[in-house]
Amino acid sequence: MDLRRQWLKLAYATMGVVFGLSAFLCWTLAFKQPATAAFGGLSGVLALWTLVTHVMYGQDLWRTWLNGLRCFRAVGAVFALVAVAGAVAFISLAITWRQSFTDPQSYYLSAIWCFITLKWSLFLSFYSNRYCKEFDDISILIDF
Repeated sequence: MDLRRQWLKLAYATMGVVFGLSAFLCWTLAFKQPATAAFGGLSGVLALWTLVTHVMYGQDLWRTWLNGLRCFRAVGAVFALVAVAGAVAFISLAITWRQSFTDPQSYYLSAIWCFITLKWSLFLSFYSNRYCKEFDDISILIDF
């Protein structure tokens, strides 16, 4: 495990948590746009799960709980499907209602946060899968 790469992953996931939760607060309180707020908050939560995955990997806690990694992988896949469905729906609504790209109440911003949610759900699935494979290999070697 390269320590510098792990710190970059932790910093990137932390920034994702901060940006996602600030988007949730901004679009809930200031703009009163619940759809954008929901996907911004979901993005922050998925970034938090990715951060927890990296922290637990760094502390070597996943070795005893590989089912948790498999669960995180499945959760990431489910939320990836939700994000794609949301992006398609929001883009369709924005085109149908002829909304502007620059309007903060536009569904285009909701679609952007759907894509950011898709990014974090894919990261969660990817890193859970990678760490699960790594610990599966180690557990096979320990059994011999």
